[in-house]
Amino acid sequence: MRIGLPREFADYLARRGTSPAGGDAGKHAPLTLRAIGVGSFLSLFLAVTANYSDIVIKGSFLTFDFSTPAALFLFLFTVGILNTFFKLTARTPRVCALLAALSSSGYLAHYYPFGAVELYSPGLLFSSFLVAALTTNAVLAGMGRSLALNRSELIVVYLMLITVSSLATAGLCEAILPVITGVFYLASP
Repeated sequence: MRIGLPREFADYLARRGTSPAGGDAGKHAPLTLRAIGVGSFLSLFLAVTANYSDIVIKGSFLTFDFSTPAALFLFLFTVGILNTFFKLTARTPRVCALLAALSSSGYLAHYYPFGAVELYSPGLLFSSFLVAALTTNAVLAGMGRSLALNRSELIVVYLMLITVSSLATAGLCEAILPVITGVFYLASP
């Protein structure tokens, strides 16, 4: 009797992170800084938006325990619109730079006085992310690269979103905020 991993499973572990066809072997790293950066921002946006919607606006639940409609929406927006847009504009750096300039000027025209801007407003956060992403993609397109995510990076982003979705509201944040402030509220006689 041989003790150890079966040969097929050992081969699978050796190829993990590479393409089975071998064509794009260098592009399939499971964790990249690009995936962690996009996932981190979208997770921050989801956490702020869900709590803003529940606590401030008292609107419908975007995330409630393990229900993830907001994570699914953000993921589909990332895949369907942003990722497709980044792949198409990476070929022409001038068009990419023009769109980054247009989005930046629209952003400045909308938020210009900057005095009455709520820093935690979901609209401000998301529009800031779009302007930063378009500008970063324009810089990368000038160097011959792109901000478009591959499949393994998209999986990392989605896993980050569904994890934050379960913790953003009733899972942790909406329960821990009253506990933290309740100590000071109940301390006075």
